Amino acid sequence: MFIVIGIAFMIFSYALSNKLNKSIVFLCGVYLIVMNFLPDNEVISIIGIICLVVPMLIGRFSREMREIDSEEE
Repeated sequence: MFIVIGIAFMIFSYALSNKLNKSIVFLCGVYLIVMNFLPDNEVISIIGIICLVVPMLIGRFSREMREIDSEEE
């Protein structure tokens, strides 16, 4: 399941125009994919949770996403 979320984050990163946001979302997607092949560890799980939350926060508070939402209305 995390692999599918990671792939979705990697694809979503290409839609962003801000290079910092694009790289953060892409790296979070890559980490979610790689995380599945690492041994279970508390630190790895905590970083995985952070990688799940950060792209959602970027999408929520990004000006670019607000502009897209305002164009749809």
